[in-house]
Amino acid sequence: MEEKVGWIEIELGQLCDVVRGASPRPMGDPRYFTGAIPFIKIGDITKISGKTIFDSEIYVNEEGAKKSRLLKKGSLILSNSGTVCLPKFLGVDSCIHDGFVTFNNIPDFVSLNFLFHYFHYIRPYVIQKHKQGVTQVNLNTTIVKEFKISLPSLPEQRAIVSKIEQLFSELDNGISNLKLAQEQLKVYRQAVLKKAFEGELTRKWREQQTDLPDAGDLLEQIRKEREEAARASGEKLKAVKSFAETELLEFSKLPKEWTWARVEETSSHIVDCLHSTAKFVDSGFYCIDTTCIENGKILFENARLVNEETYKDRIRRLKPESGDILFSREGTVGTTVITPGNVNLCLGQRMMMFRPLKKITPKFFMYYFQSMLFSKQYKPLIGGTTSPHLNIRDIIQLKFPICSLPEQQAIVQEIETRLSVCDKIEQDIETNLEKAEELRQSILKKAFEGKLLNERELVEVRGAEDWEPAEVLLEKIKAEKGQNGKNIH
Repeated sequence: MEEKVGWIEIELGQLCDVVRGASPRPMGDPRYFTGAIPFIKIGDITKISGKTIFDSEIYVNEEGAKKSRLLKKGSLILSNSGTVCLPKFLGVDSCIHDGFVTFNNIPDFVSLNFLFHYFHYIRPYVIQKHKQGVTQVNLNTTIVKEFKISLPSLPEQRAIVSKIEQLFSELDNGISNLKLAQEQLKVYRQAVLKKAFEGELTRKWREQQTDLPDAGDLLEQIRKEREEAARASGEKLKAVKSFAETELLEFSKLPKEWTWARVEETSSHIVDCLHSTAKFVDSGFYCIDTTCIENGKILFENARLVNEETYKDRIRRLKPESGDILFSREGTVGTTVITPGNVNLCLGQRMMMFRPLKKITPKFFMYYFQSMLFSKQYKPLIGGTTSPHLNIRDIIQLKFPICSLPEQQAIVQEIETRLSVCDKIEQDIETNLEKAEELRQSILKKAFEGKLLNERELVEVRGAEDWEPAEVLLEKIKAEKGQNGKNIH
């Protein structure tokens, strides 16, 4: 198949005028920021997935618009700061922040939708090219002007855009189905945990036992173990507040062999992190914080390191041991993992640690902390808007279901039998979502290499009345831009 017949390659700045947005200063000044005109910032476009943006968090008045760049509905904008090379169309007349560029005097033989998809196509290459040696990629009008674009005739542009959007629509439907399956798995996971900690998963198991301790025996065993731990550490055992009858009304009734305890009764030690930012180094000891944990997993490849002096300082309250529970109480509140063996680590910011009693298995503890039965207790207690957080004094008062050690082990086995299947399906979904994004980029690559349309489609577009070969397009561009002194090669 003959490819890219009638295409030209040209720099974007030779095709149109690339102009930057502008921002009234100082930001937030009531002289400018008290109106009804949307003022589009980078954060506004990263929150939406569609092609078009209709609203913003911040608005300006007419005076503010004079100090910004006011654009008409339908204008194409491109981010050049932070999240770079992300295009959007304006759904309403709006002002744009200086973190954007827009495009003036675009010839009528250039499709804005073609440009929109072209920017998505080159985005990974632009980021790769300009990220070297910097933590945040930023562009400028000069860089954007130098973007090289391969441009076919207008009928072919329209046909390419139509096929891209048809294929993307099919792809998006598949992605939506995968994401729906992900959400359904989350519901299933929580349903498993709910049944586990209400005693349903081990109901038949209990019926087969003859010597299970009753609830009173369990509490007495826990009390004795806590007393022994307190004596060993030289600390005074704090009195535990009894449950009022009204505190348990919202929970399902536990099996008769179970009982409720407070979180503080389940652990021999509960410690908070140091409230200081560690100084990180290139080699040393792992410092675990919210940036390197997921439920049930420490991502050591993302963990930062501290030197020996900092490590010793951060473990002076309690050195983490295998089986300890790490819990994020700030930021991404609720993430829970078990400390693995054979690794030295310390707590970073926003973390706390529990050392379960011997009568509580670490996995039973972790899975309960990951359940909605636990999260629905602490969510109303989360404070802070910019940095959500929980107070330790609130966490230790929350309710925790207690059953015998053999039943805890049986529950963990039941949970993991079910969730291992769930984990495998989730992994397959993640793999397919990654493949879908690769396919999206593959579609764009074919489109801008002139390989997306089949022979029949190419014959059709090249037979259109307004189809023009590259030479004619180039002459049109020269005619339109020649008076501005721009050289077209």
